[in-house]
Amino acid sequence: MTVPLLASEPTVYSTSAQTVGFNRHPPIDILREIISAPGAKRIQVCATGAGVDLISDLARLPGSSSTFTGGQVPYHQSQLEELLGYQPTHAVSEETAVGLAQHAYLAAQRVAVLSGDLESDKAPPIIGLGMTGAVATSRERRGLDHVWIAVRTIEGVKTGHFVFEKGFGEEARALQNELAGLLALNALAGELGVPQTTRELTGRVQARCGALDDRGMTLTKRHQELTLGEDPLIVTAGGEVGALSSHLPSEPLIFPGSFRSFHCGHDLAAVNAMRVSGKTVAFEISAVNADKAPIDASEIARRVDQFYGRYPVIVTPNAPLFVDKSRAYPVGTSFVIGFDTAERLLDPRFYVSREHLEEALQTFRARGNTFYVLGRQSRGEYRTIIDLPGYAENKDLFRQLMGQLNISSSSLAKLGGINPSHRSAK
Repeated sequence: MTVPLLASEPTVYSTSAQTVGFNRHPPIDILREIISAPGAKRIQVCATGAGVDLISDLARLPGSSSTFTGGQVPYHQSQLEELLGYQPTHAVSEETAVGLAQHAYLAAQRVAVLSGDLESDKAPPIIGLGMTGAVATSRERRGLDHVWIAVRTIEGVKTGHFVFEKGFGEEARALQNELAGLLALNALAGELGVPQTTRELTGRVQARCGALDDRGMTLTKRHQELTLGEDPLIVTAGGEVGALSSHLPSEPLIFPGSFRSFHCGHDLAAVNAMRVSGKTVAFEISAVNADKAPIDASEIARRVDQFYGRYPVIVTPNAPLFVDKSRAYPVGTSFVIGFDTAERLLDPRFYVSREHLEEALQTFRARGNTFYVLGRQSRGEYRTIIDLPGYAENKDLFRQLMGQLNISSSSLAKLGGINPSHRSAK
């Protein structure tokens, strides 16, 4: 049987009673467009199996390493859960595709930081692509043959849901994998603004989220509206909005910040804190901050969207100080903070008086708070909690997080990060 597919020559499937041999030709034209797109860029892919040839295709052409940073295939369910950091409601879903794209985006961002890309005059665009699907298998099964694709950039998240004609057996599986790979390549091409190749997809693939025709394909930009009231709310990694009492553990681990841009440094600190504490982290954004303008609902919603598929986020209407946070959350709550924040927690200059500092420290002890501190590189020296003024008298409140990912002030600005000159009173 000959099935016209994705390359200039058709892919031929030769069938025998024992085996099916595949002579696959990758879609070289669109690959060239992606790899040679103008300007520097960093692309990372994470896929659960459907369209897995996409990863080898992106590494196929000369010069690919200047663009393609790598790929991962968490094929087993346990690998998927380890990579995402939690068990998704459904393995093949928008939530999972976005979680994979988030992981890919953060991995590519780390490459950019460690390679010194962000020290240049212009930081390269970073693209994380995630794909999860259920394609034809050896038996006819219930449910759709389909894929979810997600793209994560500094601008946010876009998703698409694409359904194939039902089938089973090796030939149907090979065809659907080819179609899934081409869908993903077109998603990357669309993000980079280079010509797409969708003619082979039309009539074979139905778009249920996003759009697809022979002129091109588009993904749908995700945005979740939030209604802020007087009480804190939590948005789960899967996008469910609810009260703290319904989703927050009894002794939570909370990572506060303004998070104008969630980046790989935040992710590293969160992962380290979870390993050390054995708890699951939830990020926190307060609408009111001690030394910054209040954040309106639409901007908070944008910042919360950055965590979709990766972490839950707590939104508090008015908890700018750590004393406020300590009283707002259950006894035994832990916090993730940086070294600079830990310094300010113990510095009398950030309090009305020495008595207010002592009162805050007593509150933290009474409520069983622990602060997990990520070290900082400063003037060639790595500083940890033992370098904190006042640590000896207060070491019961602090735990050290090992590991760091240095991101300079200029790099943070290029990532859309928080201006490092902005300080939060604690």
